[in-house]
Amino acid sequence: MQPIPETFTAPEAAGRDSFRVRILEAAEDGCLALPAVIGWLQEAATKHAESLGVGLDWTRENGLAWVLARLYVRMRRYPATGERVAVATWPRQLELGKAYRDFALWADDGTGPLIGVATTAWAIIDLERRRPRPLGAVAEKRIAVMAPGALEFEGASVPEPEAVERTGTVVPRPSDLDLQSHVNNARLAAWVLDSLYGVAPRPFQPAALDIAYRAECRLGDRVEARLGVDENGRRRIALAREGGGSPFVRAVVIV
Repeated sequence: MQPIPETFTAPEAAGRDSFRVRILEAAEDGCLALPAVIGWLQEAATKHAESLGVGLDWTRENGLAWVLARLYVRMRRYPATGERVAVATWPRQLELGKAYRDFALWADDGTGPLIGVATTAWAIIDLERRRPRPLGAVAEKRIAVMAPGALEFEGASVPEPEAVERTGTVVPRPSDLDLQSHVNNARLAAWVLDSLYGVAPRPFQPAALDIAYRAECRLGDRVEARLGVDENGRRRIALAREGGGSPFVRAVVIV
């Protein structure tokens, strides 16, 4: 597993935000929960995309939507309730119809040490057909690729769990849905972590999560978790349709 650098300098033109850990975002240990971290990253990415001219206004005008295809986040520590955290984000690469975006998080509203890094892959879908679309010349022109990268994906894909153990079923509720009428990526990540209840130590704040979003999860779906362990002791999880359906997400969780 890649180490988190002791120091890191984001590109000058990166988007920058400040967040305060709210009580409702805290886990059992009083620190920011990982799904809330993902929510922060999504918020920062959305605001920066808007500043580049490829945000919500642009996607709505063109009947499109950005969707998260994969996220890999590593945390050195989780900030405590009331703590302020600075988040920087920037587009790092455009490749094979996807836009890659990185993140860095610093304690003490940016004056403290680096506490987390993440890398993500995003795709554009046609909202009417619910199918991927090429980024297109407009998006490629407006998205200014920046360096350096904060983190690298550790493989071309997230593997399916082997020697599967199945856990209980989750049924999406209206409150789980986002703007695109499917279960929000942070909620799916929370379900991944929930599947390890009773297996992982509590309070459970993993060192890293690598999650690939493969299909939309919507109202009416019944979702089961399939658990496995790889040769390095890392937990592999798939959230899939009950009864042997294809996965909505695949994930690797590192304790």
